[in-house]
Amino acid sequence: GLLERSNIKVSSLSNRALADYMPQLVQALKSEPFHESYLGEILLNRALDSPRVVGHAYFWAINASLYDKYSFERLYLHYERFLFLCSDYRRHLFFQSKMN
Repeated sequence: GLLERSNIKVSSLSNRALADYMPQLVQALKSEPFHESYLGEILLNRALDSPRVVGHAYFWAINASLYDKYSFERLYLHYERFLFLCSDYRRHLFFQSKMN
């Protein structure tokens, strides 16, 4: 379907381009029918593969969207999963978030 084709395009983006589109992609993640989705997996895997570029954008795009009570649970699951799996980069994000 259309969503699968758009996910293929997302998976072929460079890290920098993916980071640039991350706010819009996190918005799209909110409208997925289930918490677990192909888009969510692509974003998480790319964030873990490139924590300083994609992961950084992923973390802050989700963090900025956690205020939305309708998508909080879904986004918080992605947020928590990323923080659990990005052990080496987690400390950097923690210190950066404390400075804001």
